[in-house]
Amino acid sequence: MGAGTPVTLTLLLLLAAVPPQCKNWPAKPAWEWTLEERLDHRFDRPCLIGRRLWAGAKPAPDFVEGQDTPELFLPAELFDAFLRTPRAAIFDRARRAGVQLPANFFVTVEEHARGYLPARQSCAARAAALGRVRAAFGEKNFDRFLYTLVAPNLTMSGDDDRARKAWFERGCP
Repeated sequence: MGAGTPVTLTLLLLLAAVPPQCKNWPAKPAWEWTLEERLDHRFDRPCLIGRRLWAGAKPAPDFVEGQDTPELFLPAELFDAFLRTPRAAIFDRARRAGVQLPANFFVTVEEHARGYLPARQSCAARAAALGRVRAAFGEKNFDRFLYTLVAPNLTMSGDDDRARKAWFERGCP
């Protein structure tokens, strides 16, 4: 097997989970998608209908099933979900996925998210905390963690639109 085979197999498995209504799906890992790619596919009407049908979900203007289409979650959404997840669950997911978290992982996260953790209400504080945590672990590494260990355990449905999601991801400026 060549060096690229595991990544290729992973991408094929990810692409196999996409409804046929979702056209032009980027062939790259979830953590490498841009905000625009996430929003384009998340709010593409035929793709949204196909994703809801696959999941047996009720109609909603916004719907993401993390086991099928984790790449459609925004990093800020995953960061919030991660901060609400008990440590034991994260350790269990990491163990099952064969992911070794750094020994100081949670201490580092708490240190860099300190200004956001108590109330989790300020978009600007969340964006700053996410930026600090990404800087501490490397943006790509932390995003890979979010999309590998957090996203597959989430389902989200709501009435947000593309503009509101973009505003949210950018720290609600």
